[in-house]
Amino acid sequence: MVIAARPNYNLLLGREWIRGVGAVPSTMHQRLILWREDGLVENVEADQSAYVSDTNTVTLQNFDKNLANIAPCG
Repeated sequence: MVIAARPNYNLLLGREWIRGVGAVPSTMHQRLILWREDGLVENVEADQSAYVSDTNTVTLQNFDKNLANIAPCG
């Protein structure tokens, strides 16, 4: 989603603790930078591997009971 506004990361990400701990999230660089109390900077990088799912099953418990008559195709 693109928002035509100056983003506030606490509001945009819904994480109140981000500003409180002195963190700087970077979506572009896929990392989170933290300034620690001892003065060191900690760089937390995101997992760059692609997401792959091997699951081909659908369980009924994942859906609303009103959708019980719907079955996966295939």
